Amino acid sequence: GQAVAIAKDLADNHPNFAKRPQAMFFLGFALLEVGKEKEALGYLNAYVKQFPQHENVPNAYRILADVDFDANRWNAAENLYKEILKFPSSPIIGYALYKIGWCNYSQKNYAKAMLGLEQAIQWTRNLENTDQLLNLKREAGRDLISMYAEIGNHKRAYEYFERFVGGSESAKWLAD
Repeated sequence: GQAVAIAKDLADNHPNFAKRPQAMFFLGFALLEVGKEKEALGYLNAYVKQFPQHENVPNAYRILADVDFDANRWNAAENLYKEILKFPSSPIIGYALYKIGWCNYSQKNYAKAMLGLEQAIQWTRNLENTDQLLNLKREAGRDLISMYAEIGNHKRAYEYFERFVGGSESAKWLAD
């Protein structure tokens, strides 16, 4: 609509406009929502290159990485998720670690896969519990159990989760 047209004009024709970074990020996001993936990715890639420290860069990397992840381009996705880790105060670090785990799992790098999920869970421990955080912790925990069941030593599973998750938490996870 009109918002996209205005953002496009600002991004394309006004290089000195103070809010150009926001316009480029918005444009990338909005174009993706209406199915114009190639154009959207062009704006998001330009945005992260031209404004590497801007506030929405971690989210732009998340969007770019998710597109690669959904297309089974695991290596490309993993590299983009790793870019998010360069922003330690970003609220999506845990998500990036979780997805890095899955990229590795999909490439049969099982040790790295489990490490990614472990790191995602540990990252959630240092933060105030929001619904989003609790969902990430629960998902990562369940996925870690599934991965461990597939590739780990089942005789040592309880010990592993006891050490990693701790006490009553591991019993709850194993019961899920």
